[in-house]
Amino acid sequence: KKINLNKLNKLELNSQIISDHTSKIAKIKKIRNILKIFQVSFSKKYKKCIIEGRDISTEILPFSNVKFFFICDLKNASKRRFLDLKKKNHKVKLSEVKKSIKLRNMRDKSRKHSPLLKHRDALEIHTGKLNKKRMIEKMTKHIEQVMNI
Repeated sequence: KKINLNKLNKLELNSQIISDHTSKIAKIKKIRNILKIFQVSFSKKYKKCIIEGRDISTEILPFSNVKFFFICDLKNASKRRFLDLKKKNHKVKLSEVKKSIKLRNMRDKSRKHSPLLKHRDALEIHTGKLNKKRMIEKMTKHIEQVMNI
């Protein structure tokens, strides 16, 4: 109940073991409520912040100015995740990563509380064929349009 941003930054929240348990934990309403309180409070404290998550735009901050919904095919998502985990010396197999992503997506889309959905105002971005530079350009253009910059 006492989430501390500094402690969160020190944790390896992107590890495979955390990822494997995320969708199981995420379906527990009590935990979702605790996280929602933290995330809403965080967004009020840091007004110009970026919060990433599978229900941010639909449940946590539905009135946020800018929303994105990222889609990536399983093959590309698995490859990216695998390479990311390999950089951190995690011993994983591509097949395990692919299975994990597929299962997590299925769980998140079908969970009762805060399922993975696209908000009507979110810009849908297919990331499978975009490199980082092109994705940032696309996001920047959208932010500028929405914020009238």
